Amino acid sequence: MTHNSQAWAVPLIRKAVLAPSSHNTQPWRYRVSESAIDLYADRARALPVNDPDDRELLISCGCALMNLRVAAASEGRDGAVELLISVDQPDWLARLSFAGTSKTPPKEAELAAFIEQRRTHRKRFLPRDVDAAAVGQLIDSATDEGAWLRPLTTDAARQTAANLVAEGDAAQWANPRWRRELAAWMHPRRRGDGGTG
Repeated sequence: MTHNSQAWAVPLIRKAVLAPSSHNTQPWRYRVSESAIDLYADRARALPVNDPDDRELLISCGCALMNLRVAAASEGRDGAVELLISVDQPDWLARLSFAGTSKTPPKEAELAAFIEQRRTHRKRFLPRDVDAAAVGQLIDSATDEGAWLRPLTTDAARQTAANLVAEGDAAQWANPRWRRELAAWMHPRRRGDGGTG
C-alpha cells in the first residue's frame, strides 16, 4: 500500500482496524486498488474452539467493514458495498467501491467521531433506564442495516439473558481447550491485539 495511487485508503483503513473483534483477534486483511478496498477474513486469527463456525470472526469483519464505510462517508466518499465476492475465494468477504465524492454526506458520516472513542466497558452500568428515543434510534439503525434489535426491557427478560450468559460462560471455562485458546490471546497491551485480562 505504498503506491501513491493507493495512499488515499490508508486513513480509512486506520479507522477500520479500530473496530471491535472477538478477543481482539482483529481477523481481517485489506487489499487496495485505485477505486476500491477489499476486505478479507484472516483465518490465521480464527478461534477454532471458541468460534468453530467462524461466526464471531465474520461479525468482527462486519464491524471493520462498518468502520470503513463510516470513515469513507466522513471524507465525503460515496462507497458501494458488495458482499461475499467469490465462491472460489471464501475469505474475500466484501468490496467497498468508490465512484467519486458525494455532495451530500451519508448519515454514517456522523458516526466517524465515535470510532476512536469506542471502549469495552466491563463495569456496572448506572441503574437507570435508557431513554426510549435512544432505544428507538438503535432499533431503526439495526433495521437500516438489514438486522434487528430486540431490547430486553423487563427484569425477567434481563435475568433470563444473564442466566444464559452464565451457563455459556461456565461451559466454556470447563473446557480446557477453550482456556488454552483464550490464554494464547492474552498478552501485554503493547502487542496491539489480544486481551489483557
